[in-house]
Amino acid sequence: MADIGFLSLPTELHYRIFDYADAQTIFISVRRTCKRLKELADDYDRFQLSFSWQLTMTIKSLAPVIR
Repeated sequence: MADIGFLSLPTELHYRIFDYADAQTIFISVRRTCKRLKELADDYDRFQLSFSWQLTMTIKSLAPVIR
């Protein structure tokens, strides 16, 4: 049986996992993990920003990486 790792999962499954993470986690933490996850995070377009008391901090940290 082949050894299947997280990075070998189809893109759609990564996106389903990203659906459960907040935008800051995806764009700050996930992108820094490896090249493959950076590419997946860059192409992911279903994230939602949560406007809360942390709005200023979130926008400052996400602005450089959101296209």
